[in-house]
Amino acid sequence: MKLIDKKVVGLQVFLFLCMGSFEILTLYTEGVIINQFIHKEASLLIRSIVILALLFLAQMIVSSFQSKMNYFNQILDLIKKYERLLNDKIKSH
Repeated sequence: MKLIDKKVVGLQVFLFLCMGSFEILTLYTEGVIINQFIHKEASLLIRSIVILALLFLAQMIVSSFQSKMNYFNQILDLIKKYERLLNDKIKSH
């Protein structure tokens, strides 16, 4: 495996773990919001809503980055395919 392939796979694993942690934190934060809403603690409720909004933005950024990584991988696959075709054509002549 080439070094760039290892880096791409490592980055994809990291992004997958980020998405998982965002899901867990989102559920926890939603639970805290409900609890604070019941107990009518406005300042903590506002903080939790802000944290939830930041988690949502972070999730969108990571998701966008993952889609760009997938697009990048597709382009790399096409380049490798054309490189093989060119090498085969050169060898046949």
